[in-house]
Amino acid sequence: MCLEPESLVPITSSGARQVVLIGDHKQLQPVIQDQVAKALGLSVSMFERHSKRARMLQLQYRMHKGICEFPSKEFYDDKLQTAKVVNSRPPTPVSFWPALVRRNRDLPIVFCHVEGQEESSVITTSESNQESKRNMKEVRKVVQVAKYLVNRDSVRKSDVVILSPYREQRSKISELLRGAYDDIHVTTITKSQGSEWDYVIMSLVRSLKKEEIDPEPSLSWLGEHLGFLRDEHQMNVGLTRARRGLCIIGNKNLLGMDEMWSKLIEHYENNHCLVDESWPWT
Repeated sequence: MCLEPESLVPITSSGARQVVLIGDHKQLQPVIQDQVAKALGLSVSMFERHSKRARMLQLQYRMHKGICEFPSKEFYDDKLQTAKVVNSRPPTPVSFWPALVRRNRDLPIVFCHVEGQEESSVITTSESNQESKRNMKEVRKVVQVAKYLVNRDSVRKSDVVILSPYREQRSKISELLRGAYDDIHVTTITKSQGSEWDYVIMSLVRSLKKEEIDPEPSLSWLGEHLGFLRDEHQMNVGLTRARRGLCIIGNKNLLGMDEMWSKLIEHYENNHCLVDESWPWT
């Protein structure tokens, strides 16, 4: 990865007659800390600026078609198709996925509603002190779900990853998995870009009690209470890491205040993939 001026050096100095840019502008954008630079447009990459001239590769070989369906519709104009070879993979654990249990539908996705309590803490690094967040009710649910996959459905620990937008949540989950479950990888959504696993469990952290949610939220209210989760590029990264199964854990009432998350929750509900924390992962 390099800054745009660094990428221009070999292009301009090599005398190349043709340059091919390869990427996905629907995933993570450049991280721009300076607000003036962002206002001047530097948060839009060189690839994204030329994306209207791009040719989209429409056949994907990673995700089960049920996982691919929502990102394809919402981020790729419903053009993303699933290769036939993906359908030849061994079946996912039937008892884990509510659509398979309730409707006998081959949809290895689930959104588990958990109304937890988010907490803030300061993470100290060599460069700065940054605030991060955790949600211990979600931490316990995530660990329960991961252990269920491993112990009940005989999924290899190395085939499971737990993602979260917050480093503090990642840290707390890792603490509870320490020892016998060290092979379950735990990382942030941003660091997962470019990687893939069979099973992804995603903990979204942000939460409010139902009576505290503004029914007509302003943009500033959404920014305060949803933070990173409003970044659709980061959302797309999290939703597209799994090959065989995707489990999302979060507060549907709060997330439903955001337009794109509301669409996802509706998609899961319409397909009988929305459950609450009592769903039997025990």
